[in-house]
Amino acid sequence: MARVYVESYGCTMNHGEARTLMEMLRRRGHALVSRPEHADYIVVFTCTVVDYTEKKILKRLKELSNLKGELIIAGCMAAAQRRALMEKFPGVMLFPPTYYPYIVDYIERKRIMEKLSFIEKARIPRPVDVVVTIPIAEGCNQDCSYCITKLARGRVVRSYSIDALVEDIREVVRSGAREIRLSAQDTAVYGIDKGYTLIDLLKEIIRIPGDFMVRVGMMNPHNAIKILDELIEVYKDRKLYKFIHVPVQSGSARILRLMKREHGILEYVKIVNTFRTNFEHSTIATDVIVAFPGETLRDFLDTYRLIERTRPNVVNITRFSPRPMTEAYYMKNRVPGWIAKERSSMLARLAKNISLEENLKLIGYRTQILINEIGKGRTLMGRDIAYRPIVIKNVNRKVAMGSLVNVEIVEARETYLIAEII
Repeated sequence: MARVYVESYGCTMNHGEARTLMEMLRRRGHALVSRPEHADYIVVFTCTVVDYTEKKILKRLKELSNLKGELIIAGCMAAAQRRALMEKFPGVMLFPPTYYPYIVDYIERKRIMEKLSFIEKARIPRPVDVVVTIPIAEGCNQDCSYCITKLARGRVVRSYSIDALVEDIREVVRSGAREIRLSAQDTAVYGIDKGYTLIDLLKEIIRIPGDFMVRVGMMNPHNAIKILDELIEVYKDRKLYKFIHVPVQSGSARILRLMKREHGILEYVKIVNTFRTNFEHSTIATDVIVAFPGETLRDFLDTYRLIERTRPNVVNITRFSPRPMTEAYYMKNRVPGWIAKERSSMLARLAKNISLEENLKLIGYRTQILINEIGKGRTLMGRDIAYRPIVIKNVNRKVAMGSLVNVEIVEARETYLIAEII
């Protein structure tokens, strides 16, 4: 039996893979420890999307490498920054995305195949929890000029089979899962390599017996627009959160071309409008990259006005970060740091104001929420049908994780709502 410490950074998929590895280790009789100093093996799931995060992780890896436990690096940096990691940490074992299940074999000193193949399905045990992340595909068929993730997780879409995923979800629901998060680099292209679609998968998932909710992860507008009508129809099922994450990245058509994003502004707007027309209570999330090389004030204002006009509930704002081996890394006309910071702050203020204004409209609204987290003291947290985060304070009765609770919204904050049980 080995003592193993696991730490993860980055996206939902990364955290989901880390939790799955932990469950695999637990089922094989290994001990999961909460402190790296107590571990025989230290596993870190890394992220390489932006420079700031990468530097933070490298600093952490340096700290962990000085401990007695053997360091194992998984995640996107293990693929995209493989050579650099081998130079900084000689002899370290690297497990790129999709290969993390082999970490168990390595720890147990079993033979690892020279050529690791793509692992087809959820053939690995999922952690039993109220919230479970299920990766449905690897890779992306887009070629964005700034993206390093495609170097780590692949340029070709590789989807897990519908049968395997349905069996996976059936098993975790049977074991107590109540919120299923489907993740991929782009969920809208699920099945493109196998002759079926995300719609086909969702139709099978909602047929699974049990009380559970499904959150569909990020989808690029260019691919989402192709299945929009069918997506709206399947989203009408009560088991699907009325939540959609479509990253527009910029409101400037010129900048979108430089980014090599395949969608236009109108496609993004159509998705937002169609979703809101069909679902009165919904959440629209988007991503924006500020200060992309060559971005002028006019380009930025186009983005600002687009957010102002479409009023997404969630805006994830990132300042451009040049990533090695990407086309954008070599682009000239970089935006000065102080301007990038100023634009980022302006957009963040706008996004927060929009979120607060929309949340204030919900005071007095009664809804049902799924409890998926227990906070400090007597605080509960959950999500409603629109996947809005709702906090219940000073709960004076026992409420189980995964239960459904009827509430009334009594206060609003920028990023969450406060409710009372009714």
